Amino acid sequence: MPVAGCRSLGIDVAPYTFENCLVAYGRKTDEKNSKPPALAPGVDLRMVGQYAESFSRWTQEYHSLLDSYTRDGRQVALYGAGHLTCAFVNFHGLAKQIAFVADDTVQKQGLYMPKCGVPVRPKEALDAAQTPLCLLGFSPEIEDKVIANNERFVAAGGRFNSVFAASRRSIRKLLPTPPLHT
Repeated sequence: MPVAGCRSLGIDVAPYTFENCLVAYGRKTDEKNSKPPALAPGVDLRMVGQYAESFSRWTQEYHSLLDSYTRDGRQVALYGAGHLTCAFVNFHGLAKQIAFVADDTVQKQGLYMPKCGVPVRPKEALDAAQTPLCLLGFSPEIEDKVIANNERFVAAGGRFNSVFAASRRSIRKLLPTPPLHT
């Protein structure tokens, strides 16, 4: 029976440490008896509910933390102008607290992140004196490489933390009292 109006032709999975990339192939059908998509195997609806319940508390904690960094005129930056960074800024409403997003892709530099309008600049814009905190918005498996490519920033006292709880550099480790749910 078709799911969501399509007959499945297959799924490819490209595994990554933080987030797998899934590509589903299908063919649209004209059948009226299509069923809705099923939950993925192993999905714990209780965990989904806990995540949803804690989301606004995490947002408040992120705002408080970034306010503490920007209160005295310093800036906070993000690194990586991709979909994960964009989602983090937009979902938590952090655009006013982010000075810019650094990205190594020349074609992205000079543009703005969708919806939030945060400018994208080259990594050379990172200045530890002005921007002591830079949040990493990409898969934790490439954090070491990016940090190694920004040794000038680190040597000057700049700090990198990840927006992801699964990273050993998680921004959540900077919070004084993390919310109950992860």
